[in-house]
Amino acid sequence: MQALALTINEEIRSRVTYSVLLPRIGPEAIAQFILDQFDRAGLGHNTFSEHALALIVRSAEGILRRARNLCLSALIEAVRDRTKKIDLKQACPAIALATADQPRAHPAALEERL
Repeated sequence: MQALALTINEEIRSRVTYSVLLPRIGPEAIAQFILDQFDRAGLGHNTFSEHALALIVRSAEGILRRARNLCLSALIEAVRDRTKKIDLKQACPAIALATADQPRAHPAALEERL
């Protein structure tokens, strides 16, 4: 490692990465993570309807980053719809957009998951 610290090896050192495979998180922990993020942002737990939150938790498939991105997309859809509460109307397009390359991402199919 000391040899990598030399200036001549800077280009090689910048390409060295470290990765870890993390197990997927359970649905309860994902839902709790989302609610904790609402608390940090000063949003009420009723910002997402029960059905929308459940759909996002299932669609996140245990991946925190995906859950966060789906929530942000649903919030953007709510702004476009000029509403303060996220329901299936906002969650389904957000999920469909995030999974556009997958055939199961059709909004009607997402509503059937409930």
